[in-house]
Amino acid sequence: MSEQISVSECETQASQFATFDIMRQLRPHLEEQSYPDALEALQAEGARVIAAYQDGDIVGCAVFRVEFRLAHGRMAYVDDLVADAARRSSGVGAALMEWISVEAKSQGANFVVLDSGVHRGSAHRFYFREGFEITSFNFKKRL
Repeated sequence: MSEQISVSECETQASQFATFDIMRQLRPHLEEQSYPDALEALQAEGARVIAAYQDGDIVGCAVFRVEFRLAHGRMAYVDDLVADAARRSSGVGAALMEWISVEAKSQGANFVVLDSGVHRGSAHRFYFREGFEITSFNFKKRL
């Protein structure tokens, strides 16, 4: 029988780097040698890394930050959230989202906000199950 899923913040560089294989499932352009620098740049802007564990293995991870925006007030923004492909629909994503929600609320946030690629239909179904609503479009322009 599998252990329950536990979630904790990755507070050391080694624990953060250990999320690479899972994060790469969401962000295949990432390179192993530059991953620590990318995480350091994110953290310099207030981002935090968390990981989900089951049976001693990392089965999911997320990057998020608690910040203030005029549109939402104090909120948590989820940069990245990914469950290992072999463990999807087993509660990993929900455990990560719950951890972020509790932490954000403890810091006075009223919302959890994220963007999701238009091609990620299964992720969208997950977000709807988690109580998210589509409230805006995301636009970007290459410079």
